[in-house]
Amino acid sequence: VVLWGAVGMKPHATFRFHQCDVVAVGFVQSGEVLVTVGADRDHTMALWATASEGFYNYRRKDKSPLAVTSAYKSGGVHGIVAAPGSPGDLSHFATYGASHVKFWQSDKISSALEGRRGSFGAQGPPRVVVSVAYLSSDRMVVGGCEGQVFFFEGTAATRKVQLGRLPVSALLPLPDGVLATTSSGTLALIKDGPCGGRPIELELASIPGAPDAKLQTPILGGSTWKRSSMLLVSRTYVLHLDVAGGLHQPRSCSVLLMQPSRPLTAVAVHPTEPRVWTSALDCGIRCYRSDTHEPLPERSF
Repeated sequence: VVLWGAVGMKPHATFRFHQCDVVAVGFVQSGEVLVTVGADRDHTMALWATASEGFYNYRRKDKSPLAVTSAYKSGGVHGIVAAPGSPGDLSHFATYGASHVKFWQSDKISSALEGRRGSFGAQGPPRVVVSVAYLSSDRMVVGGCEGQVFFFEGTAATRKVQLGRLPVSALLPLPDGVLATTSSGTLALIKDGPCGGRPIELELASIPGAPDAKLQTPILGGSTWKRSSMLLVSRTYVLHLDVAGGLHQPRSCSVLLMQPSRPLTAVAVHPTEPRVWTSALDCGIRCYRSDTHEPLPERSF
C-alpha cells in the first residue's frame, strides 16, 4: 500500500503487511489513520498511522500496523467508510460487502479494535451491500445489490425502501433526506423519517449537461462532496452532479472524463478544427478536443 501526497503527487510512505491483494482502503480519524483490508481467507484488516504531525505521526515511525484483525470471515469486504465527527480518543468507521455491514470502534491510545455486525431485521441482509453513507455519527443509510435502501439507527436497521431491482450504486446525504442512484442512472430522493413517503425519481439523462441516455453505461459507484455534489462513475464516464437546488431543480451534470467501455476500432482527426473522433466496439463514437484532450459529449453519439 503506497501513501501519496495530494500536493506534488509523490509517494510519502509504503506499508507492507498483506500477503495478497488489497481489496479495500479508507481513511478514518480525520485522515490520521488508514484502514486496509486484504483478500485473504480471513479478510485481514490493518490500521496504519498516516498523520504528518501529532500522536499518529509518532506511531507512523513504527513501520508496523497499529492494529490487526479479521474484518469479516464469511464473505468479501468491498469498502470502508468513516463516521463523521471531530478527532478524539475513539475512531468510528464501518466496513461492508457480502451480506453485511460491520461497525468498528478503535481506541487511540491502545489501538484496540471492537467490531459489531449490523442487524438488517427479520428479512435479513441483502446479498451484497454496494454503498454506504453516514447521515450522522450514529445514523447510516445502506444500499443493496437488488434496489434495497436501509436506514440504520446505531447498529440496527429501522426502515427499508425498495427502489426497483438494480444495485444502489451511490448514496448522497441531503438535509431533508438521501439521494440514491441506481446502476441504471435513476436518481431517487428518499425523505428522511419513518413516514417519508414514496421516493421522488428522476432520470440522470434529463439533467442539463448529462450524456444522452443512449451513450450511458451502468453506474458502478460514486462519492459525495459537501452534501451538495456527487461524483458518479460508470464504465464510460466520470460525472459531476450538482444537486444544491434539490432533486426538483438539479443545477447541472458535467462530464469530467469520458472513455470507451470496449476496445477502440478507429480514429479520425478533423482537418481544420481541433477535434478527434474515436469509435469503439461499444457502438459509441466520441469526440475530444485535440488541444486540451477534453471530452465533447455534445458532439458524441
